[in-house]
Amino acid sequence: MLRTDQAHAVELAVGELEVRRGQPPGRLRTLLAGTTSFDDVLNRITDALADPTSGAQLGWLVPIGAFGIIDYIGATAADPHTSHLAVCRYLDTVASPDMRYVYAHRWVSSKADGPFHRDFLAALLVPRGRDALGREPFRTLRLSATGVPDWMREELDTISVTEGEAGVELRPDTLHCPLASADPRLHDILCAAAQSLGYGRIEPTLVERLEAVLDARLQFGRPNVDDLAVLVRMSPRTLRRRLEQEGTTPQQVIDRILSRRAQAMLQGGAAVKHVALDLGFSDTSAFSRAFTRWTGRRPSAFLPDA
Repeated sequence: MLRTDQAHAVELAVGELEVRRGQPPGRLRTLLAGTTSFDDVLNRITDALADPTSGAQLGWLVPIGAFGIIDYIGATAADPHTSHLAVCRYLDTVASPDMRYVYAHRWVSSKADGPFHRDFLAALLVPRGRDALGREPFRTLRLSATGVPDWMREELDTISVTEGEAGVELRPDTLHCPLASADPRLHDILCAAAQSLGYGRIEPTLVERLEAVLDARLQFGRPNVDDLAVLVRMSPRTLRRRLEQEGTTPQQVIDRILSRRAQAMLQGGAAVKHVALDLGFSDTSAFSRAFTRWTGRRPSAFLPDA
């Protein structure tokens, strides 16, 4: 069955979603009867609303504090950087193991089965980050479906909404700003409590390990398969085999990291030629061809004034 804290958090969010959508109170909440997991809840609501952005809407509306220990672990950290590292580690205190966050190069990406679940996790972070810092810590909210309703777009305010792998991008100037709700001693106690209960022990996949270290490696030029193998202390052959078991290839991992970095730079106002040079491409044309292959769109489409 759905745990008590999970059911309470989802019920509160569903009630608020009914208000925002102008629907009779209680209609959506009847969908919670008999649910056994987050997946089940989100699937039922998504089917009932027939709205591809319902996962993001629901995540946005879960009240701060409704998820108990994980909310307080995030809020009591010293700064956004420390907060997101801890939330990534201990999310399993309230979610199933297949719902996760991965934090790399200012991006917190959500991992789950299905786009609605991933969008739910991504949107969940924004109100909490704002409340903990006391100002806007995010630059971008990336969703699988971007046609969010007017009420949500208004509340997003200065945050840009883009389509792609669900997640949020932190503003670099806020990464190490003290949180208004910081309490390092309580934070350590909460993390220790989560550990004592057996949480925070999920081992990252090989892809996640590579994504976490590849961003820093980009400053030395565009990596190849041999570079990836060195980073995780494997032979290139073993690396290829392990990644194949996770459903991907070394080049796909590299392309995903390059695409994410390129999009962030372009949305931050960097010129296409500067992005191409930073990512190790010989010229702008080569970068543009690669970017179009990665995203299906030209680099100019991601510029702020596009």
